[in-house]
Amino acid sequence: MNKYVLTLLTVIVSAVFGFAQGPIFQDKAGETSIQTGDNALFLNSGDASIGFQLSKATRNVKEVKGVSVYKPQVEFGGNIKTKATEGVSSVLDNGKLKIGVDITGFYRRAFVANPKPDQNTTWFITGRYSRAQHNILQRAGLTDFDSKTFSVLQFSAGINGFASSPFLKGPNSNGDIINSTFIYGISFGIGGFSNFENLLSVEQYTMAASTTSSPQTSTVILKDKKKGVEGNYIAGDGFKLNADFYYFPQVVLQGRVGLGGNYRLFHMNDYEVSNTSVGVIVNMTKVSNQIVLGLFYQINDVFSQEGRSLKNQVNFVAGYKFQ
Repeated sequence: MNKYVLTLLTVIVSAVFGFAQGPIFQDKAGETSIQTGDNALFLNSGDASIGFQLSKATRNVKEVKGVSVYKPQVEFGGNIKTKATEGVSSVLDNGKLKIGVDITGFYRRAFVANPKPDQNTTWFITGRYSRAQHNILQRAGLTDFDSKTFSVLQFSAGINGFASSPFLKGPNSNGDIINSTFIYGISFGIGGFSNFENLLSVEQYTMAASTTSSPQTSTVILKDKKKGVEGNYIAGDGFKLNADFYYFPQVVLQGRVGLGGNYRLFHMNDYEVSNTSVGVIVNMTKVSNQIVLGLFYQINDVFSQEGRSLKNQVNFVAGYKFQ
């Protein structure tokens, strides 16, 4: 069974990495405040997720007596993904299939009419259902994990912006000098949340046998590997503020490489934490929201020094856009 699961994952990952062109403005939890309307397949190493998004955009132009009349564009759609929050190796947990699911629907509308829809400033609303199985080791020394089912609804609203800047402007494919591109987003969400991604990852094994062949050599056989987190697990209603920002200097590979990151503020009851990421995203096409891949370094609980470096993580995301 492990062999077939790993083979399937390898095939999917290879396909995504080989042909990635979709939107991937995501953090390691799969969240973003930049809502794009592309049809895409995407992969995120942070929550070990694979998913796809489908959307439909209205026509933003019509002919009236031979004259093109533009109107604000509207897009709506949704995405679904499966995930293994403790990593790909935890898809099979002690011989049992263990995956979570996220289902999201969105509606996006431009503030004004624009002949170039991909350069609109837009507002959007989303609704999300999330379900996952979390293994929690409440404190060191316990012999087993406490498995908790995390099932919540979340709602958010936000703004996406697009701007051009003369800073580090450069030539396009025709040799014309054009401005660089800046993309940003901010959103506010309410609903059910947990602090799962800010807890320390741990592994647990059961000792099957132990032998000693000499005073200096001993062999321990382990089985039933389990993965989870350790710490004070908190779940309940709260709110979250997301912000994302990316700059694509036109002078670097004609605007195909972007630098940026994100900020996340999460509040629930008396619990509050801030996470941030910085990284680079690479673009196979000449349109800044059709991304090949991204590599980020996420810093969890940025205002706390206790154990912070143990929870930081390098995250890789990729996507494939299709018609």
